[in-house]
Amino acid sequence: MVGFPLLKGNGISRTHEIASSLGATLFPMKAGRTAVCYYQFTKRVRESGGYMLPLGLVCRDTVSAVAQEADRTLRQLEKDGVKIATIVVCTGTGTIATGIHLGADAEVIGVSCGMSTVKQYERMKLLAFPELLNWDYLTLVPPEYDYYTALDTSSCPFPTSPWYDQKAFVWMLEHMEQLKSPILFWNIGV
Repeated sequence: MVGFPLLKGNGISRTHEIASSLGATLFPMKAGRTAVCYYQFTKRVRESGGYMLPLGLVCRDTVSAVAQEADRTLRQLEKDGVKIATIVVCTGTGTIATGIHLGADAEVIGVSCGMSTVKQYERMKLLAFPELLNWDYLTLVPPEYDYYTALDTSSCPFPTSPWYDQKAFVWMLEHMEQLKSPILFWNIGV
């Protein structure tokens, strides 16, 4: 079962079409606050006999895996002669940005996809334990766009989400001159 907010005038996305073709039951909901959508979908899942993971699930395993990947990636780049100074990543809950921050010896800039950066900082502390984070090397950029604002992805050189990664990519392009080079854009994907 796949639950998702559906904005007026928007059809079902290609991702949801693929999920449906693989046997998922689609449950479009009126777009609104995340907590409201979560509880509406949880009710639907339970009615169908399923179980819903908790909202805001703290995924320490994900943080650890991303930290290991960030460390491995940056070590490989260094072996190849490139010492990354800045990593730009889109942040939603902060899970991926926390892992990158813990695994990278570089400044990490998390560009919000439309959520509160205060809530993202709080979540990052839950995910990684405050004593592990060096806040001098992590910057969270407040949202420039509403979460439901989709950006044009046609000029992006790799697959990206118009609601998520593209916002960080555009921010990076607009601020390249102020960032320490070399810069790595950490694309989470579509």
